[in-house]
Amino acid sequence: MDLSTEATTCKDNLQVAFVMNRTSTHTAIGRDVFTALAHDPFPVLPAAITHRVAFAESAVLGQSVLQGEPSGAAAHESIAVTRAAVAMMPHAEKNRTRDRHTTIG
Repeated sequence: MDLSTEATTCKDNLQVAFVMNRTSTHTAIGRDVFTALAHDPFPVLPAAITHRVAFAESAVLGQSVLQGEPSGAAAHESIAVTRAAVAMMPHAEKNRTRDRHTTIG
């Protein structure tokens, strides 16, 4: 965390957040980690990656979970984390507007 703090003092526009990875769903320890990190200067993304076999299986096949099982829970978690990370970026709204116009036009 010291490295993140140091980096944000050097780069004003650097966005830092915790991403919960390999968490166990519906457990006290998972909830406790979110609670403990809530007091840190950096936000915790509301989406998390849980411990799922699909991540290991897709790695063995040289794929992402989006390729191996695109409608599965692991893919949904990956998409949710990506969306949460993009949403916290200061340029996110501007890019979404630009992308909409690019797609439509």
